[in-house]
Amino acid sequence: MSLDKAVVSLEKMFEYGQGYVGLSRVTSLSGLVVQAFHEDHIFCNSEIKESLESMLTFLQPPIGVDLKKHNTSLILHNVQGLKQHYIDMKCNTDFHNVDFICLTETWLNEDDDILNTLLDDFKFYHQPRYLSYSGSGVTSNLKEQSHGGVAMYTKNNFSSRLNVDVDNLECIAIIVTKPVSFIISVIYRPPTYNIKQFCECLLIYLNKLHKINTRCIVMGDFNEDLMKNHSQIKRLMYSNGYKQHVLEPTTENGTLIDHVYSKGLDVIEADVIPIYYSYHEAIRITL
Repeated sequence: MSLDKAVVSLEKMFEYGQGYVGLSRVTSLSGLVVQAFHEDHIFCNSEIKESLESMLTFLQPPIGVDLKKHNTSLILHNVQGLKQHYIDMKCNTDFHNVDFICLTETWLNEDDDILNTLLDDFKFYHQPRYLSYSGSGVTSNLKEQSHGGVAMYTKNNFSSRLNVDVDNLECIAIIVTKPVSFIISVIYRPPTYNIKQFCECLLIYLNKLHKINTRCIVMGDFNEDLMKNHSQIKRLMYSNGYKQHVLEPTTENGTLIDHVYSKGLDVIEADVIPIYYSYHEAIRITL
């Protein structure tokens, strides 16, 4: 029960947690009257206490390098609904301390108010699913499906969105001009998208990016598990001069489907960050 007012007697406490349960039934301190109070009457199971003290915290303190000493830092995350998890992301300090936040599966529709997803000190760029496919051939069904979409938040004042003409690919790209010129691109491959056709479109896209700048970082949820030996996407990226930097699972199911590829850039760290609200963890990348 939850009560506005109650009198709680702690005289005959005979079980672990009993005192706590009694006191916590009342919704405000002003409505609580305690009889026979003694601190020894409120106690917990010692085994539970020892177990809690030995458990690792879910959100670890920041690890790895000091981001302030390096030029650029990014976070990649499959947010599984930006509108649904905007507050969760906004409250996560890991997201505040980077220059770029790269998101897949934004799930934003045409009638969603983008103003409700803005972050202080960041510019916001978004590419919805319905604008990413031609609506003909194999990908026609993808155009009509809900969800999907990619986005980028950028704190770097020397960056702007690139308009790369490519069809049948959920992607977004920006170009950074300082402290060094390079491209950042985010991609999402739906699990129902035929991987052979996807790779054909990806190759066209990479060739167009490389005509603009040969220094690139291309990342996203590719829905191809790198924990398995065979990967068509990784083979394509490596044949075009890229290296993949994530070395541990990125989902609750132990799969590595969120990839980070770089070309012509030095990646110092690629740390997986636990996330409580999504099936996907986040990845922090330091250049």
